[in-house]
Amino acid sequence: ELTELLSEREYSFEELRHELQAGVRELEDDLRHVERSLRRDQRRLVTTPPECSECGFAFQRRAPKRFHTP
Repeated sequence: ELTELLSEREYSFEELRHELQAGVRELEDDLRHVERSLRRDQRRLVTTPPECSECGFAFQRRAPKRFHTP
């Protein structure tokens, strides 16, 4: 279900949480699983770093990778 949703259009983390009625930790785990599955098929999950809505500052990518905003 999650892979299908992500193939339709771009979603924010919060949009996905609302659509799937999932908690933060659960969705993070699911996205990591999708990312690994896509990698096996020579595909990838594209993410955009979070950005401040007021000033436009783009946060750096974090390690370990997290899908929700800081």
